[in-house]
Amino acid sequence: VRLSWGQALGAPASLSLIDIQGKTVRLVEIPGAVREAELPLKGLNPGMYHIRISDGARQLKQTLIVR
Repeated sequence: VRLSWGQALGAPASLSLIDIQGKTVRLVEIPGAVREAELPLKGLNPGMYHIRISDGARQLKQTLIVR
């Protein structure tokens, strides 16, 4: 799935996909100065996940439902 956000990140960041139990199931490194990233969903069980993007100075959060 392609994720995008309004303002480019100011520094390299990490994108974490966290399952409902709080376990990180995917970790994607994102270069700075981008406004989108690809998150692979292959092999994930259906359910609710939390997406967290952090560049050290700020953090973006969103919920994702995998069917």
